[in-house]
Amino acid sequence: MEFTTRLEIRVPDLEDPSDRLIDVYEQLEKCEELLGPAVSGGRESIAVLCQVESSESWESITTVLRHLAEAVNCSYANAKHKLISVECEPYVDPELAEPVSRAEIARRLKLSEGRVHQLAQRSDFPKPALRVDTTRPLFRWGDVKTWNELRLKEAKPGRPVKIKEPATA
Repeated sequence: MEFTTRLEIRVPDLEDPSDRLIDVYEQLEKCEELLGPAVSGGRESIAVLCQVESSESWESITTVLRHLAEAVNCSYANAKHKLISVECEPYVDPELAEPVSRAEIARRLKLSEGRVHQLAQRSDFPKPALRVDTTRPLFRWGDVKTWNELRLKEAKPGRPVKIKEPATA
């Protein structure tokens, strides 16, 4: 699982923070465990935001903290630092969280809008994330995409068999 982790540490009396931030960033960028690190800071604090692949959130936090402490120690010659804040949550691809209309679902799944309207009536179809008005629900693309993948995996090949009704006299 991938986590988005943000840590902020206090490093008192930073001299020339902008040059040192670049050094910290370059150190973090070398770490293969950290995906897309971003570094910011000011006179007394440094923050890092990145994605980390780990099975638990605490592993993500300790990984980022370890690498951030190493980078700060390299750039600031063993400066004392103190953890100020920690944020960690499962990473959600922005595209999958995107709200989509039935028309957009039809376009992405290469179905007609009528077919998507039919599918949306099913009890197992994802519930709308929000409604623009009473007739235009918006769905999370990730929910619809996952639902469709499961639907296709469970589908039997070919057209459904028609069951003939017994003739009435």
